[in-house]
Amino acid sequence: MIPFLLARRKPALVMIALLAAFLGWHALRLRIDPGVESMIPVGGGDLEGLRTLHALFGSDEVIVLALHSDHLFSRESLARLDRLTRRGSRFPRPP
Repeated sequence: MIPFLLARRKPALVMIALLAAFLGWHALRLRIDPGVESMIPVGGGDLEGLRTLHALFGSDEVIVLALHSDHLFSRESLARLDRLTRRGSRFPRPP
């Protein structure tokens, strides 16, 4: 295919430029949907569950609690994980 394209450089470059312009024009029209509702399948109650979550907590943002340990499954690390989990469960919940 390369010899074919090298023999027809100008038409090949024109085609590449047209394709790039076409795809670039469509790329400029892309819009980002920050919500997750469009990714949830219709039916099955999943969307209703998400709406319930929003009603209870105000959003579907995630809080990550991280624990670093060189020996994660040691008694000390598991005790630290338990304490972290218990402290996290005491976070205030929205009304």
